[in-house]
Amino acid sequence: MTYCELETLIRRHMEAYPVPGISVAVTDGRETLWEGHYGLSDRESGCPVWSGTRFQQGSITKVLTALALMQLRDRGEFDPHRPVREHLSWLEFPRGGEGITGHHLLTHTSGLPLVRDDVPSSPFMAYLARECTLVDTPGVSYHQSEIGFQVLWCLLEKLAGKPYHRLIADEILRPLGMNDSEARIVPDSSGNLATGYQYLYDDRPNHSSYPLARAPRFEYLAGDGCLVSTASDMAILMRTLLNRGVSSSGHRLISEESYELMTRPLAKRWEGSFYGYGLYVRYVDGHKIIGHGGDMPGFQSMMLGDLDLGVGVVVCINGPGSPLFPFYCAMYALALLRAQKEGLPAPEEAPLPERVRVANAGEYAGEYRGTERVIRVSEDDDGCLSLHWGVDAGSLESLGGDVMVCCHPTFSLYALRFVRDSTGRVVEIEHGEDVYRVPNHPGQPEHRFPSEWRSFVGHYRMYSPWAPANFRVVLRRGRLILITPGTMSYGGSEDQLFPAESGVFLVGANDSPDRVEFTDIVDGRALRARLCGSWHYRVSMA
Repeated sequence: MTYCELETLIRRHMEAYPVPGISVAVTDGRETLWEGHYGLSDRESGCPVWSGTRFQQGSITKVLTALALMQLRDRGEFDPHRPVREHLSWLEFPRGGEGITGHHLLTHTSGLPLVRDDVPSSPFMAYLARECTLVDTPGVSYHQSEIGFQVLWCLLEKLAGKPYHRLIADEILRPLGMNDSEARIVPDSSGNLATGYQYLYDDRPNHSSYPLARAPRFEYLAGDGCLVSTASDMAILMRTLLNRGVSSSGHRLISEESYELMTRPLAKRWEGSFYGYGLYVRYVDGHKIIGHGGDMPGFQSMMLGDLDLGVGVVVCINGPGSPLFPFYCAMYALALLRAQKEGLPAPEEAPLPERVRVANAGEYAGEYRGTERVIRVSEDDDGCLSLHWGVDAGSLESLGGDVMVCCHPTFSLYALRFVRDSTGRVVEIEHGEDVYRVPNHPGQPEHRFPSEWRSFVGHYRMYSPWAPANFRVVLRRGRLILITPGTMSYGGSEDQLFPAESGVFLVGANDSPDRVEFTDIVDGRALRARLCGSWHYRVSMA
């Protein structure tokens, strides 16, 4: 196999999206079959990506945490079905979570919420679990929880009696020969580490024309995201998983029974996709796929293996790109390898999300009237859309579905969401607090709302390296809407706020476990808002 098709996809992606560098490795159960390295590890110095370039791997670290716990299980020192509080006397869970076990935490079924981004990753994050509200009864459903894996990090250090990074090095990295990897991010571990890049603007939907900025560097020691590694070393880890816990040199890392626990579909994420112990498990065309993805500020990664085919792929990126590209790139590589083994033609190249040309562009073209201005959407011969108002204009890019973004400052802070009527015809555009309608469309009636809601409208921010670290609240159609700008990998969201009690709202649904609380009203403006437990602060009183 020449891997030309895979290289073509990678190069097309780098031409279409702001991606400084990419490193890819393909392996079977014996050896690395192919590596490809593209672009720059640091744009300022011009240093290229090469086989020794290290990337922050983010949540792929959870695989190492699960492996280390399975090693302890094999030695009789950890029972995943016992309450974790038996080992951590200081740990308290919220009401209803007293019996949370290692199994619950390893499968993201503990009911603990995602994370507290206003708190540095630290033992205090696990300590704060006592202040959380469970999103569900433990053991009932999958809800990703970084807090849960930080509890497991503390548990590992307690059981092993040594720091996490040393435990992982002694028990996993060095035995496997992953000599360019370490399970900690500290200032003196930057050798050959690529520079991470993210969009300059973190307070608005991403547009491909926006410049990139260096992502912040910070210390990270927690067992949910501290791995630094090369694509070559990650291929070694992938080989061990393909070989059911045995390295290519014959070293058994975990028992067969523990491997089965890691790769068993224990918690349903969505249709066809599950979570085992620290691993994604999914089924594609009758093949069992395992692996994990990861994000850190300025980095994206994906590690996937086809257990039936016996091959795996690792993709590492040091910047933004099209949403979920590492996953689609890895899946396309697996499809190419499967076609080769089965003697079938190469699959069609995985399509990149089209941002500039819109297949059904004509459905959006036309005039829309708002309270402040009239805007017009026009279509050119190539299916590209532009937004016009007065003498000004700006190009539109698709964010998927009926959602678009304009880079002109007048419209850049919010996505433009095109609304259809019952017949499927586009009749409105929602943008921040504004609604624009096609001529003669009556629109929806305005809803009455309490006057104090106006004090909650505004822009709120916290100091955190994680994006987005800010959100906006607007009043539209008499409803409070919470708007997040999105990340490198995922688009932003708009969620209606439903009143629960004075100053407290449920986010997105009347029965949502996510809450936002507005406090400290001064001159008719809330100075603080606590979203899912994390405090954010009003940016301006204007």
